[in-house]
Amino acid sequence: MTGADDVPRYYFAYGSNLSARDWGRWRRERNLPERLIRARVPAWLPDHELRFHYFSRSRGGGALDVAPRRGCLVPGLLFRVQRRGLRALDRKEGAPNYYERVHVDVIAEVPGRPPRLVRALTYRVRPERRLDRHVPPTEDYVEVVREGYRKRRLGDTAMLDAAARGGPMPPPLGRVAVYGTLRRGGGNHRLLADLGARLVGTGRLPGTLLDLGAFPMLHLGGTGDGAVVEVWELPDPEAGLARLDALEGCPGFAAPARFYARVPVSVALDEGGATRAWTWVLPERFDSVAPAAEPVETATRRLRAPAVPGGDWMAPRA
Repeated sequence: MTGADDVPRYYFAYGSNLSARDWGRWRRERNLPERLIRARVPAWLPDHELRFHYFSRSRGGGALDVAPRRGCLVPGLLFRVQRRGLRALDRKEGAPNYYERVHVDVIAEVPGRPPRLVRALTYRVRPERRLDRHVPPTEDYVEVVREGYRKRRLGDTAMLDAAARGGPMPPPLGRVAVYGTLRRGGGNHRLLADLGARLVGTGRLPGTLLDLGAFPMLHLGGTGDGAVVEVWELPDPEAGLARLDALEGCPGFAAPARFYARVPVSVALDEGGATRAWTWVLPERFDSVAPAAEPVETATRRLRAPAVPGGDWMAPRA
């Protein structure tokens, strides 16, 4: 996360602002106009989890914050926001005195498209306002957020419910889909063995597998043969992902220079069914959730690499 003073295109909500009813009540009480913020698509804040470590006088108990934790995904919603809406958000969040604006990369779920990294603004509790203990929220506050989850179809509330209780928190996403040198027989597979990873199964991801010479890179937005993958489960997801991120040149979602980007994907397994896993792909960042939008940042040179025939890096090639 980095500081944010300019006006972004999108705002990522993870707490009470998910509830249209709560936002509408607050807005009407202050005679503010409608459509200050406009809901767009569901999204995830990667490598973070929910926390209640701040006391809100207006809520009469704990209010949500997000805190770093590798491998976790905070569900939320992207809103389109302009300057007037941003001023209203600042007012509702008590920024900059209680919460502060930060820029984040979120993973947007754009219909019919692969996972998309989008730069957005969100709010975090200011460091001096965070307590070193759990602050129980009121049931009314938690229900406001749950309502947002239900109405926005954000899935289960396991992380929210655990945070409200003060833990234990759900484990990070600990499965990884590998398609290159980390596969069995590849030069880096020993790392998965060292981490004690367990093979879940094999499958395929869509896109174009690019041949960069000594290793491949998956372009999820490509229209090639996809990529043959192996799915492995890490016994210690946080430690394992840290080791794998270091190998893949992926220092984190806030880092401007990434060789790969780590994103969550759904893998169709050859044995049947599907599983969710992290994988490392060509890094691209978008400034729009419109389906036809083009990335504003991409590794153009790598896109010129030839495709791996059939998408199988370990298959013999002439």
